[in-house]
Amino acid sequence: MQILYILGLGILVLSLMGTGMLANTGTDIDLWVQSIGWGEGDFVSPVQDGNASIEILLDTIPGTPPITFISACTFSSIEDIPLGQGKADGLIICKLLNKDGNAIAEGFLPLTVSAVNPNVAYDKSETLIIDITQTINADSTHINNFFDAMIIIEAPL
Repeated sequence: MQILYILGLGILVLSLMGTGMLANTGTDIDLWVQSIGWGEGDFVSPVQDGNASIEILLDTIPGTPPITFISACTFSSIEDIPLGQGKADGLIICKLLNKDGNAIAEGFLPLTVSAVNPNVAYDKSETLIIDITQTINADSTHINNFFDAMIIIEAPL
């Protein structure tokens, strides 16, 4: 009988914690995907087709063999990325992966308003350069550590 009381109390506590601050109507938190759950909706990709490449930098120090590093990714697409509703800017993220599929370096570029067409966040005639700015160690961008690149597009909201 005592187990039933403990189980009932646990269910009561979990149900109260489940609503948390979201039950308070005075909060200023915007939850854009609150209703997305199992089977409730699908996220749609902002573009269906795109092209990516990497920029390679050759570092030469007199008296030593040249070292080849990846300095940036480029992105282009045959589709525009529309502007959002002003809630959040989009991002284009380039991740460099090692042979195990782990991210070893990345860079990102905010998507605000296209320099070519002010009616979209990205215009299909643009080629964007995404500088690699974050690495897990000093040799992350060395060409020998690189196996693949991944482009992630977060559309503006």
